[in-house]
Parts: sequence; C-alpha cells; structure tokens
Amino acid sequence: MDTKKTTALLPVVLTLLLLAGCGEGQQPAPPPEPSNTAQGDSLQDKAHLRLVTKYKWVGARELACIKADFKKYIHVGKPTYHKEIELRMLPLTVGVGKLHDLVKNLSCSNEGDFQHGVVLHYGLDDGLRFDVMLQVVCLKFFSNDSNKYSYDGSAHGYTLDGAGGLVYDANAYSKWYGLNGPGTRYAQNVVIDRNADGTWTAFDPGRDAGSTIYPYQEQLTDLVADNKLGMDSLLLIDPIAEPVDRKPTAAGYEEKGYHQGAAWVPLGVTIDDESHPRAYQNKAADLGSPCPYACPTSKFFFPKIGLEPRKGC
Repeated sequence: MDTKKTTALLPVVLTLLLLAGCGEGQQPAPPPEPSNTAQGDSLQDKAHLRLVTKYKWVGARELACIKADFKKYIHVGKPTYHKEIELRMLPLTVGVGKLHDLVKNLSCSNEGDFQHGVVLHYGLDDGLRFDVMLQVVCLKFFSNDSNKYSYDGSAHGYTLDGAGGLVYDANAYSKWYGLNGPGTRYAQNVVIDRNADGTWTAFDPGRDAGSTIYPYQEQLTDLVADNKLGMDSLLLIDPIAEPVDRKPTAAGYEEKGYHQGAAWVPLGVTIDDESHPRAYQNKAADLGSPCPYACPTSKFFFPKIGLEPRKGC
C-alpha cells in the first residue's frame, strides 16, 4: 500500500446527471423510474461518502481486496438465490491512444482542474456477465459553489471491443438502458449485500451506483504518464466494490453501503505496494464519483481521498 499521508478529507456530494456529452445531439431516452426509496438512503445524499479507495492510487493488496469484495457483495440473481457476477468473455480493455484521441477531439473549457470526464456505465451482457459502456464528457465547473462539477447529456457512447478499441454508437445510451439493454439487465438482475451482513436486496435505480465518472486530467493522464505507457498500451477495467462507511470494531469491522465501482489497471505493469517517486507508478487508479442512473441533474465533487482499507488490505 502506498504510504503517502494525506491531511485533508473533503466531503463528497455524489449527485450527478448520469447522461453524458457536452450538450450536443439527441437527448437520451429517460432511464427507468427509481423505486420509492427514501432520499436519505441514496448515495448522493451521503455527503460524507468518500471515493472507492483511500488514495487516488490503488496498490496490490487493496486492489485484491476490493476486487474480492465485488465478488462477495455484488451478485446476480434474486435476494434468495444469487451467485457471483462473471466477467464477459472479451477483456474490458481501453486503449490509451483511443481514449486520448476521444478527449483530444472533444473541445472542453472551464476554469477547474478537470476539463473532461470519463463515464463508465455498468451492465450485464446477454449471459448476465459484467460489461461496461464508456462516454467521454465535457465538465462544467462551478467555482462559486465549492468547486463542484456537472455535465450535460448526450446519446452517443462507446462499447469495448476486447482489444482496446472503442466502438462508437450514436444511440449507445438509449440502447444500454432500453428494453433488454445491458444497463437494464444490470438493474433487473443485480442484488447487493449492502451492509455486509448477509441481507441481500435488489438493485435500486434511485439508490445504487449504475455508473461512475472519473476525471481524465490528473488521474487517467497521470496513470499513463507515471507508468510510462505508450499510445498502444491498454488499461483494464476491473469491477470492484467498497462501502460508504467502515468502522473498526472488537470483532473486525462494521461496513455499510456497499456499491459498485471500477478500477483502471495498467496492463503490462506489476502492481505493488511500494512507495515510488511517481504517485501512480506500479499502481491502479480509482478517483471517481459514483451515481445511480436515475439521479437528478446536480453538481458533484471529485473527491481526493477515501476510506481507510481493512487491515491487511
């Protein structure tokens, strides 16, 4: 685990519009209606929610733990009968050069630290295996509102071809969340042990994370640079899970609010727990803001730090 210390803990407000783009093109079809879950239970109402890992980089032990937590706490099936979610057959890889070109060709400008966001929408293929759809968006910055961000909606997006390529679809969003789409299958078939107590409940569109948005600048760019990746290099999307809260107890830990996340792992790099001159060197990355796909149009933070991992992670 990287031993870098941090002295500030930023509160995180995780409401964001889970549509993408820079306001251009056809507006996406509305997502499925959320259930009547009380707003106080939703991810975006938990202002103290930290990002999915303690630092903006992820070492080997912590990565192994949060990948295992995905298998342990996020399943496919019913609350009374469920199993681990398998990954789709083709690797969930994103080409460094492909992503770079998407960002380069999308002109964005604001006064904040981050100009572009990369959204990963979670889904299940027709075999109920984990899949993602990617969108690159322009971020709006609000310096007069605690330096929050937001973004506009657009219909287009990209699926992953398994070899690092990004396959454009002008109607990716409506297909993903349409009838029998991967996002809809995810919402209909995923169950979560939110409080790590053996109580499984169905995915709630108004409560649970259906996507995560990541800052391109200062995270994915640094991940590439610090590991000296070339334009032909690949980033692997690894599904993970982490709780909103974790408190040590005499018996171990009390954990609440487990939700879906994803880590960006540089392929061809040995992930370790050593300290290095560069923050992301031999590390993976996760510094995203999770959001249910039925969340309202709202501003959000990109958090700086997250939960203290369990001992041994």
